[in-house]
Amino acid sequence: MTTQRWLQLATALTALLLVVMIAVAWRSAVEEQRRADDVGERAQAAMERIEARANALENAAGR
Repeated sequence: MTTQRWLQLATALTALLLVVMIAVAWRSAVEEQRRADDVGERAQAAMERIEARANALENAAGR
């Protein structure tokens, strides 16, 4: 093989590796965002339960 062919092969492999790395990073970022959203939703639900309980206690104490 000539030097030019080796360089073309190296360029193609580098481009392929770059695409794979971008895909893995993208997938990881999407998964991390999904986890963050899940935590946020659970925290919001917990806050709503706490507020509802606090309101119930206030109403019961006012009677």
